[in-house]
Amino acid sequence: MATIGHTLVGLSFAGLSRVKSRDQRLPYVWIGLMVLMAHLVDVVEWFTVVLVPGWRNGHYLTHSPLYTGILAGIICAGVAIVAKVRRPFVFLLIVLTVLSHLLLDWYGGRKALADAAGVLEETEIGKDGFPLRQMIVAEIWLFGLLLIEVLLWRAASDKRCPTLGRSTAGFLAAVAVIAAGTRIAAVWGLVYAICSAHAALLLRRDLTWRLAWGLVPLIPLGICLCGELYSSHLVATARDRMMAGEYRQAISLYERSLRFPARASRVSIFVNIGQCYEYMKEPLLAEATFLKAIHADDTPNAGQYWLAWLYANQNWRGTPMYRPDEAARLLRELINSSIRPRVKQLSVDLLAELERRGHLADPAK
Repeated sequence: MATIGHTLVGLSFAGLSRVKSRDQRLPYVWIGLMVLMAHLVDVVEWFTVVLVPGWRNGHYLTHSPLYTGILAGIICAGVAIVAKVRRPFVFLLIVLTVLSHLLLDWYGGRKALADAAGVLEETEIGKDGFPLRQMIVAEIWLFGLLLIEVLLWRAASDKRCPTLGRSTAGFLAAVAVIAAGTRIAAVWGLVYAICSAHAALLLRRDLTWRLAWGLVPLIPLGICLCGELYSSHLVATARDRMMAGEYRQAISLYERSLRFPARASRVSIFVNIGQCYEYMKEPLLAEATFLKAIHADDTPNAGQYWLAWLYANQNWRGTPMYRPDEAARLLRELINSSIRPRVKQLSVDLLAELERRGHLADPAK
């Protein structure tokens, strides 16, 4: 749930303002508050799913800039009332940080990041179609550069900063941009580390134990993260059992993960359970589970592809489960939808295979 990119953006935006308010604690809470704002959409949606288990759409904020904007406005009102903040720039930073979550989670935005960082799409169906590890590196590459520039600017703009330190900060800021342009992790990683050390040296006067107050706003995020990590652990263990051919054990673990509160889409879990049932030669249970995957989301998803794959599986020829025409109908719906390119290509390939077999009642339909 919690991505590196959101955290880096929250830290970057926090560094753009020296918060002043009548509440003396706010400057020390500010960093943690902004990190929470960067993840606020995830946190609110996660607690919604926990408090309302039957909630079907766990992404009601992610898909609605209007609702997210209203939420950001409520947060700003709360900060104004509680902390007595009056600077408009502070509220602007809060709103932008909350709304940035939608941009970073948007598929088009993630694809742009992947293209800029040179990340290739996965060869299998997965979240966003991009490998997780490479995307984490890409987020550090881009949003880490943003944080580095903000930290160096913040350090150099301090009146107490010596001339040499200010000049060095400007030089390192330029070097960081050049290093990022190489897109070589070993190069920009080393430069980012040097820049961070220099910024920390210049900002050491601002370091105080009172900054620990910034951990307080992170408590809700920590609760969500622990829950998601436990759910992810169950899913990863189930996948290992599945790959080892221990399908019963895999199904049991997948079902445990479904019972545990989680905001993440359940489509892939239902798909994996359905695959386990298919491997166990239980097509009726597989069909029922793929239908659950379809109903788990209001938009076309991988569940439709795997249901079509089940209906097109020649292992079931001569049984009521072999339904090539129904498979073709599902595949055409996917092809005409806005599903991820990888799933769409798989649908095109499977439909072409069905047409090649000549088992369709009317291939021209």
